Amino acid sequence: ALSYLKDRIDDGYVYDDYEGILRYATADEIITAHNGEAGYYVGDAFSDFSEPVVISAYDTVYINSDFVVLYSPVYAETIFAEGEPSRLLVFTRDYEYKVSTLKKNTQIRRFGGPKSKILKDGLKDEKVIVTEDYGKWTEVVTLDGIVGCVKNSALGSPYEEEIFAITASDPVFSHITLDAPVCLAWHQVTNQTANGKLSEILSGTKGINVLSPTWFHLSDNDGGIESLASEGYVNTAHAAGIQVWALVSNFEDRSVDTTMVLNRTSSRDRLVATLVDTALNYRLDGINVDFEELSISAEDGFSQFIKELSISCERNGLILSIDNYPPRDFNAFYNRTMQADYADYVILMGYDEYNGASESAGSTASLPFVTEAVESTLMEVPAGQLVLGMPFYTRLWSSVAADGSDLSVKAIGMGTIAELVAAHGAEPQWLEENGQYYAEYLDGDYKYQIWIEDATSLSKKLALMRDYGLAGGAFWKLGLETPDIWDTVTEYLP
Repeated sequence: ALSYLKDRIDDGYVYDDYEGILRYATADEIITAHNGEAGYYVGDAFSDFSEPVVISAYDTVYINSDFVVLYSPVYAETIFAEGEPSRLLVFTRDYEYKVSTLKKNTQIRRFGGPKSKILKDGLKDEKVIVTEDYGKWTEVVTLDGIVGCVKNSALGSPYEEEIFAITASDPVFSHITLDAPVCLAWHQVTNQTANGKLSEILSGTKGINVLSPTWFHLSDNDGGIESLASEGYVNTAHAAGIQVWALVSNFEDRSVDTTMVLNRTSSRDRLVATLVDTALNYRLDGINVDFEELSISAEDGFSQFIKELSISCERNGLILSIDNYPPRDFNAFYNRTMQADYADYVILMGYDEYNGASESAGSTASLPFVTEAVESTLMEVPAGQLVLGMPFYTRLWSSVAADGSDLSVKAIGMGTIAELVAAHGAEPQWLEENGQYYAEYLDGDYKYQIWIEDATSLSKKLALMRDYGLAGGAFWKLGLETPDIWDTVTEYLP
């Protein structure tokens, strides 16, 4: 069954219940099989198969074991015995086992002990797989799939022998990367007019080698996108020696069901094809995926989308990067290990520690929060692929001074922070542990609090990026920074 296959052997198989399609991605190919069809596709090429590859029946999906061994690191053999239930013998590549030989004819029993049911008569010189020693008895697996126990006195000394041939090769992943550390700035573009202001915006910056304009978002449940792509924008960026990795998001149009788009094969195919075709038409250098607030029911579809988009991007020389929350139990299904295999860069959004949904005031990106986020992400993503996202903004918190009630918050850029602090005569205090300044002031009945993001706090995060050997930094978003920020950035990302 597919559920057993995914849980115990290889979770890369994705079945689309909408359209009855099985998908599997190798490092560089997409495999497709249709429900009940005796054959499958490698890309667009059809391969004959003697039996159906996938069958869906009685609310259960079954995958042909002979097909599985072609792509998964597993040995599988179906054993048919007259008068007995058929058995499937399965060994995975990472399973460590030893072989032994029966020294004499003996009984293989269900459990250890002479009164346990006899499952099979073992023959002298018969090979068995040793799984666990119980003292006077040892659990073994026969080569025809019987799991039972034999007396140790009938068992020879265990030895190493590889008797199951696993034909599927381990995937070899390749990546397209920059020759220098990534210095990416996200550029929020909400209309075509904003594209024309790029030259003016860039004139106040230093060191940027990648721009990620927010050009694409999902527009329907069939994988369509709205686009604000601009040829002139790309020309301006390229003339300045800057790559363009256009961002695609899933949250502008709340009528779109992201789970349906990702889980349905035809919608996913359309989305991948449209993104890559548009990228090539506008001479983009890459695509940045920013899919947030996904449901766990989109787990398989999201993983398959990243794999399929990655394969298409690599074939067309496009860099693929993916934006991620700091790792938590609730977002583990984003599967950053898979992302690191297929994507070129994984970007950690190292902010929103406290945000509009928080019940108390706090920092947007304190140093301990960012440090923990980096360290936990590095458990899944190699440092050479991890880009640290840092904020050019913070949040202004207000509450009734007397009792802290009526808490509200709004995001403000670095320039606005400095103006508010100066206008109210607040005296920022350095918080050593946080790696940032903190200021508060009273205005009428309300107390205002700001955990300040500025050149000093940014330098702490950039030093963290450097010390952990990360692939670079990314900044949300252009226009919220103060001019001095770029001198700080270029100290760490020259």
